[in-house]
Order: sequence, then structure tokens, then C-alpha cells
Amino acid sequence: MENKFFRFIQPYLSFIDNGKLYRKPFSWLYALLAIINLLVPLYVFYQAADNKIFDFQAKYIIVFLLVWIIIAFASWISFQLWWDRKSKVITTSSEGDEFVATPVFSHLIQTIGEWLGTWLGIVGFSVALLTNLILGDEGYYFSGLIGLPNITSGFISVIAMPVLGFFIIVSARFIAEQLRALSCIANNTKNTHRISEDNDSNPISYSGNKINNTTSVRDDESNPTPSLENKIRNQTSADKLKKYNEMLNQGLITKGDFDKIKKEILKD
Repeated sequence: MENKFFRFIQPYLSFIDNGKLYRKPFSWLYALLAIINLLVPLYVFYQAADNKIFDFQAKYIIVFLLVWIIIAFASWISFQLWWDRKSKVITTSSEGDEFVATPVFSHLIQTIGEWLGTWLGIVGFSVALLTNLILGDEGYYFSGLIGLPNITSGFISVIAMPVLGFFIIVSARFIAEQLRALSCIANNTKNTHRISEDNDSNPISYSGNKINNTTSVRDDESNPTPSLENKIRNQTSADKLKKYNEMLNQGLITKGDFDKIKKEILKD
């Protein structure tokens, strides 16, 4: 039905179908997580003060201040990571793509892996190293005092934390790339079929001075000026090549598809 009463929801449906419903909120989520990372040092300081860290021996206070500086540095790195990815998640899919949610979700997995791996590599390594060098066996409960009970001490953690962080980054990237590859293949296949259908409905091939989907054209050999029909033909070919080149730059078609289309358009 064409009645507006039955079609007023169309703008909302278009907002879902073109992927903006997924890209925009995820961009806002990234910005929120970036800001939360800036608040982590304040949370750690509050937890340490609430646990009376400044009533402990001097070596505990020294370790805490050093660890707090490292946590502040890691939080600043994390803020920059989430803030940078905030703008990139918007470009994970384009209007016209059939699969728009998968690329956004895969980007989230990748970014979480990058953030968590970086955090564990910096903070986990530093806490384990400082507590072992300065506190020794007394550093076992230190991470609990600062509100980070999952960060363990011990010389094993000095090696294990950076390695764990590295594998988290690699694993998250691998999973994200698999999901992204599937969606790219699906979207490119759909766009290739659409291009093939367009070419079938409007074939473009030349034979001598004949244009198969227009009238026959014969240039006057005594007239060096190209005929109007040839100008139209060349302009049409250029416009089509420009359109397909833009699709190639946007990743909607592959280089091989573009070469085949270009050869079909330019062949005589």
C-alpha cells in the first residue's frame, strides 16, 4: 500500500537496513568506554585509600604510587585506543551492504582484544615486577588493596602477563578478521551479482562502429570530427568506468571484477 499511514515507518527501517543503527550506537559506546578508562586511576586511588594503603609501611606506599602512575599511563593509552577506534567503526560497512551488523561486531571484538591485551601487558607486568622486587612475598595481597584482585604477583606473572596480553590481541584480531572476511565475501558476491544483472539488462559491447544496445553508427571517413553518436558513446563509457572505479575504491567490487567490466566496456 502506498498510503503514508502504512509507510511512515520506512525511514526507521532504512536506518536499520543501511547499518546506521549499528554503527552510530557502537561509536557512542566506544566514546563511553574511552571516558571510563580515564576514570580508572581515580577508582584505583579511591580503593587504595579506602583500604588504608597510606597507613601501611613506606614500601607499600612507594609501590602503590609507582603502580598508580603506571595505571594512569595505561589508562591514557586505553583512552586513545578506544577514541581512535570510535571513528573507524563507522566505516566498517557502507550503505547498500547486505551484511552490516557482522563487521561492526567483529570490530568490537578486535578493539576489546587490543584494549585488554595492552592493559594486561602494561599493568600486569608492572604490578608483578614491582611487588616482587620491593615487597617480595608480602606483595601477594597488594593487588586486592588497590581494587585489582585479578592482577597477580610472582615472577611467573612477570613473564606470563605480557605473553597473555599478546595472545589476547592476536586471538581477538584473528576472530574479528574471520567474521569480517565472511561479511566482505558475502557483500562482494551480492554486489557482483547486481552488476551482472545490470549488464545483462543493459549490455554494452561494440562491434566496429555498431553499438549493440543503440543504433548503428558509421562515421564519415572524410570528416575527421567524431560524430555525435561516438561522443555520446565515449561519454557513456567514461561515466560507467568512473562509477565502477568508485565502487572499486569503496571495496564494493574486487580488482578482478573491475578489470572484467572495464574490458567489456572498452572492447571493440
